[in-house]
Amino acid sequence: MCTDYTIFLITMAAPLKSIFEYTNFREFLADFFEESKKANPLFSHRYLASRLSLSTPNLIWLVIKGKRNLTDDVRDRLIRFLRLTKRKALYFGTMIDFLQAKTHEEKDRCFLRMMEMRRPFGANVIDERHYEYYSNWYNPVIRELVTSPDFKEDFRELGLRISPPISQSQARNSVELLLKLRMVRKSGGRYTQTNAVVTTGPEVKSLAVINYHRQMSSLAASSFDRCKSNERNITSVTLSISADKLNRLVKEANDFRARVVSLMEPCRKGAKVFQVNVQIFSLTREPSKRRLSRGKKRT
Repeated sequence: MCTDYTIFLITMAAPLKSIFEYTNFREFLADFFEESKKANPLFSHRYLASRLSLSTPNLIWLVIKGKRNLTDDVRDRLIRFLRLTKRKALYFGTMIDFLQAKTHEEKDRCFLRMMEMRRPFGANVIDERHYEYYSNWYNPVIRELVTSPDFKEDFRELGLRISPPISQSQARNSVELLLKLRMVRKSGGRYTQTNAVVTTGPEVKSLAVINYHRQMSSLAASSFDRCKSNERNITSVTLSISADKLNRLVKEANDFRARVVSLMEPCRKGAKVFQVNVQIFSLTREPSKRRLSRGKKRT
């Protein structure tokens, strides 16, 4: 039988990586449980629930599997049970807020707070770099421009070539980021693209990519004022479509994107960089049961 002393030994001895290496609190809890189970086979979700005074024996298991969220009360009980320091407890709570956030803006704020808290501890920064790459719309543009024979490491001119323009320091930092991520390599004063793919946890990637698409959608709207008519082509159609036809439409859009990618070529002297957005989104909602029932009564 597990005792309080046994639990103390488990929480102290379980060889978990630093909490600051995590961005997903569910993964942190899963690793804690796995290592605790290795340290003492008697450790179980039922016992953990009893120590946390939970009425549902498998609540933490449900949380780990993403089937339940953590309430503030259970979060505080876990912090006491895990004997987290004040700084670690704050980070743990921010991880929970990040994953359980209801809006993109709230999720964004939480992730930025997490990055600030991680830096003093030398945590793996790949999540942060991935976030930075996609959260600044001009990074993919810079990746195309630096491979051009025109680029002579004049970062001021590089920034001015972007539309809308960015600062010299932003252009320089972007190139440095691309080198760190190994998305470009430098040899003999020339830059070439690599096939490197920036990977990280899905929750961070999703947040970063949403930031990227939001910025690109905004740039598309402003292109009416920024770009000449022969430098933009924006068309749209509003239509009613069934679920099976929607799946076909999405496949057509994905196939089109693949064909566009196949047209890519090394950036030649004088070449320009264009953005191609492919967007399909709903403009209506499903009728609520309440509205449906009212309609039936009237008829």
